[in-house]
Amino acid sequence: MNDIVIDGISIWDKPLHIKLKPLTVFVGPQGSGKSIASMTIYLLEQLTFVKNQYKHIWGKLIDDSLIPKMLTNFFGTSIVEQPDDLLKHAKQNGKKEQILYIPAHRNMLLLYGWYPPAQAIPDYPFVVRRFTDIMLKRLGNMPVDENIFLTKHWSKKSRISYTTFNKVLASIYTSTGTPMFIKLVQTPSGPKVVGEIENNFVPVSAWSTGQREAFSLLFGLLLGTGKYQYIFIEEPELGLHTKAQVYIFSLLLEAIAKGKHILFSTHSQAFLQMLWAIASVKKEGLHRLFTEFFGLKKHTVTKLVQNWQGISVYMFKDRIIKDISHLDTLKEDFSHEQWGGEGDWGGLLLDDKLFEIVNSYSKYK
Repeated sequence: MNDIVIDGISIWDKPLHIKLKPLTVFVGPQGSGKSIASMTIYLLEQLTFVKNQYKHIWGKLIDDSLIPKMLTNFFGTSIVEQPDDLLKHAKQNGKKEQILYIPAHRNMLLLYGWYPPAQAIPDYPFVVRRFTDIMLKRLGNMPVDENIFLTKHWSKKSRISYTTFNKVLASIYTSTGTPMFIKLVQTPSGPKVVGEIENNFVPVSAWSTGQREAFSLLFGLLLGTGKYQYIFIEEPELGLHTKAQVYIFSLLLEAIAKGKHILFSTHSQAFLQMLWAIASVKKEGLHRLFTEFFGLKKHTVTKLVQNWQGISVYMFKDRIIKDISHLDTLKEDFSHEQWGGEGDWGGLLLDDKLFEIVNSYSKYK
């Protein structure tokens, strides 16, 4: 998976050409097609897998006559004008599921402490229904009454740095300074995810939006780093304060160091500033940036820097998609200065340390 061509979809004026790198980012206003693009890449790279899933769901082989119906159901809306033009770019041997897609719907999916089975949400996009199936299967194999995020519950392949991971947990799952542990309990209506603070249960319905968002994201990241080659995330910043967003970004970098490819969409100023910092420093500055600002361990940073391939950033706006991976934020042109209008670089940077590193190793000096 490298060069992707998307054609035959009605919401863009021209075919999309997406060049995936280990870190690929979509930015732009709501409704500009970022999720549609992510879902389309998922479909084109795994068309055989998706068709086999529909064969299981509908009980019949997906032939040419059923393709339009399948695509409408896949996206949750009718946007594919020319199925032949879209699917001619599909990978022909995409039988294996290699992409974990973590959707923006994750907050409401966990609202009552458990994920709905896919058949309970038939009108949702395919990637959302698939995500619930994956989460239910893995949660069903977790022991009850134990902290879900304990290292022993995850294979070595799944383990990303628990130093960083514990920082994420501590920054999100606390109440008035007291840590909240996440566990499964059995209830009369079945298993439920709950929080526990000082032997008192905190049901998911009492969690903050950010805490619900973060559970699916963190659980999904552990699943993704263990089994999947690609992890697609819609808006990883949802509901999270700035420091937690920095920790999440650090986890994504750790996954990349483990050989995973990450694609995410975002509206977060914090994520944009971190992307700007990575894009703005010379390669020799990456080691210090990853170590001192993101807090990654030296062996992780060594892997990252040795295999660093830069980043791909695409701006979705006004039915046009523009590659802004190499925008110079110091140019006078507004579209360059503000990464296509999505970033406001007039404000303060996240941290003095970030400014110091970028200033020392800037490509533009």
